[in-house]
Parts: sequence; C-alpha cells; structure tokens
Amino acid sequence: MSDYSTRFSICIPCYDDLKGLRETLKSLMECLESKQKDQFDIVIGLNDCNFDKKDILKGHNLNSGIVISCFKTQKYLEYDDSILFVLSKVRSDFCLLIGCGDLALPNLSEALSSFGNSEPEFGLLPVRLERKAKRLTNLVPEYTWRSTSLGVFNKVLSGHIFRTASLKFLFEDAPFLACEWAHVEIAIAVQGQKKGNKALQYDGPAIRREISGSGWWTKVDIYKQYIEYC
Repeated sequence: MSDYSTRFSICIPCYDDLKGLRETLKSLMECLESKQKDQFDIVIGLNDCNFDKKDILKGHNLNSGIVISCFKTQKYLEYDDSILFVLSKVRSDFCLLIGCGDLALPNLSEALSSFGNSEPEFGLLPVRLERKAKRLTNLVPEYTWRSTSLGVFNKVLSGHIFRTASLKFLFEDAPFLACEWAHVEIAIAVQGQKKGNKALQYDGPAIRREISGSGWWTKVDIYKQYIEYC
C-alpha cells in the first residue's frame, strides 16, 4: 500500500464545458456513497476554462465526505497534455477517468469500492451509450469484476481505472506515440508494464454517455484496433 491519503480519485478533464461538467458532477454526487472522508475525491482539470470552482459548485448538493479539487491550466492544452495535467494532480491509490458530460450510474460507487479490494493495476468500466431521445433504465442489481484479456480499453475516455503508482512513466519525456489517444496508450502501457499483470473488466456499465450516432469508437476493444485506426 502507498501512503496516499485517498483511496480513489475520479478525474475529469474539462475544456470550457461548464454545462457538461456540472452534469457530470451532479451525477457523481448522487451516485457516490462515501462513508469515509478518505474514500473518494474528485479532481477536475480546467483546461483554458472561462469559469472557476465557484461556478462549478453553484447550486450543487455536496457530499461532505468527498473533496472536490479544481486545477486551472496556464494555457490551452491539447487533448493528450490535458489528460497528463489532471493525472498529475492525483494523490490517491487509484484513479478513474471520466469524460466531461458523461454521467455516473447508481452502481459506480460499488464498482469502485469492490475494484480497490482486489488490488489490480488496471480495470475497465464499460460505458453505456444512450441516444438522447431514448434512455434505458434497466440495470442488473449486482455486477462483478472479472479477469479479461490484456490490451483492452474503451475508445471513449470514460471508464479507465489505474493504480496511481503505475502512472509514473507518464511524466517522463514523450510518453505517447500517437496524438489525441492518451487514454488508450496509457491503458495499453499500464497493462504491459510487468509480467503477471492482469486486467479486470466490470460485468456491466457504471457510466453512461449520450450519443447521436454510433461508430467504431463506441466499443470496448483491444490494441490491434488501436493500431489499425492510428
């Protein structure tokens, strides 16, 4: 175990999207169950945003057990650098990436708590895609974490979970090969860091995302597809 003060950080990189950020934060406040003050915190990276923490929190019912930290960039950052920026602020055992505007589902709290108990390096939460005009409400009451093939990732940002100690390599020179694919490269690199690593995937979705169409990027995939589309 590390000497980090918090068990789980939920990391939200945001580029000037106050409405989407407030929606994401509201869903997290409704879904996260924090019985201990050091169980969850929320880390928001404000990338060239024209608003501050006061605007973000205005009117929200806050959970006193969850600390919300906002960090502003000094200038606009490209996608990959914006991911590095928010991850550099994490001070917890594990961290989850969630896209600005994506919403937590009721089972997120249980998913994160049970993931931490198994002490893995990497985990993947499926993201449920819903059309704006048609929202599904069916959720299986109990999902579990299961071992899966190494090399998995979500093509969307949300749902990637990392042990924070495994991310040290990110802050070395030029950690990425491609552009605009930071979350995918991080997922693949963490899973391949050392022999014996395992990846866990949750049985069902714990995050939802509204879409107006579909495409190859909407599915969980493996590294071969990442290479193909780069």
